[in-house]
Amino acid sequence: MQRLLAPLLFVCFFCSVAFASKNQVDSNYIKDFTQQYTFKLFGIQKYTRLHITEKFGDLTHSFYPNEQTDLGFGFNYKWLGVALTVDPNRSRNVETLGETKKLDLQLFSYGRKFGFDVNISRYQGFYLNNPDELGVKWDRVHYPLRPDINTNHTEFNWFYVRNHEKFSYRAAFTQNEEQKKTAGSLIFGAFAGNTGIRSVLGLQTILLDDLVNNTQQLRGGNFNFIGGGAGYAGTLTHKGGFYGTLSFFVGLSAQSSALERLNGEKINEFRLRSRSNTRLSLGYNHKAFFAGVSGIIVNRVLHNGQFYEVENETGQFRFFVGRRFNWRPIHISVPLLDRT
Repeated sequence: MQRLLAPLLFVCFFCSVAFASKNQVDSNYIKDFTQQYTFKLFGIQKYTRLHITEKFGDLTHSFYPNEQTDLGFGFNYKWLGVALTVDPNRSRNVETLGETKKLDLQLFSYGRKFGFDVNISRYQGFYLNNPDELGVKWDRVHYPLRPDINTNHTEFNWFYVRNHEKFSYRAAFTQNEEQKKTAGSLIFGAFAGNTGIRSVLGLQTILLDDLVNNTQQLRGGNFNFIGGGAGYAGTLTHKGGFYGTLSFFVGLSAQSSALERLNGEKINEFRLRSRSNTRLSLGYNHKAFFAGVSGIIVNRVLHNGQFYEVENETGQFRFFVGRRFNWRPIHISVPLLDRT
């Protein structure tokens, strides 16, 4: 699956750039700032979470990483966007929540009509977020730690905005346009990727007395998926530049899975799986200045078997402030000397 990402990325990158200059917009609804230089400061928190539900006991184990907020600087001009982040406090709550080692990268290009993003993440080290619900004994300070759990995820997403002449996806999520009037659009998309989950002790913290449940406990799995879906995005605007945007997307994917149980048994299966993608943005976007908050939550069902359901939740939350500059090249004229 990962071998397909490079050619898919090239094709969608080419299409996004090729169509960027050909898409006409209704100037009564959208104001274009792509010819200006956009700079922003932001804070961002990214995460991936695992929810493993034991169906016989109706118990859900929720494993969270030690989530931290990074600080960053971003730049946009035309279709190009670049962002750099730093982690100001790597040792946040390590004694309480454990240590998480992570790599979380994103590449995206949002055009008026087409857009895509590529996400690559690696997480090592989680903690059990709901010990009270499971009856796990703990000291109320140090959460039960699972440093043996690690995840890796690679995903490509592509989307098409139907009403691109009046609705701007970029106004809410890259801030190089302004949505002047309330509008919305149907969104169509496709996605492909791979998710891997590994553990040493299994993906449950407590073992039920049922012997069948214990022998069926999952150690991990590898999941390849490809699919598509549709949704709707809309922006409400208020006089003065304030806005609120909500986007919801549901999809269905064909997924091949290679599962491994704690007793060493390996199972290969092919299933149709569901997913949802919710995006929210609130802020102020007017003339040279903009500020706001945004969030993305993606839920994927990786496994839904007789004994267990495995769900992977990923997301990010961001607050930002920025300014646009309308710089123009400086022309210096040198008078010709009169040699007469």
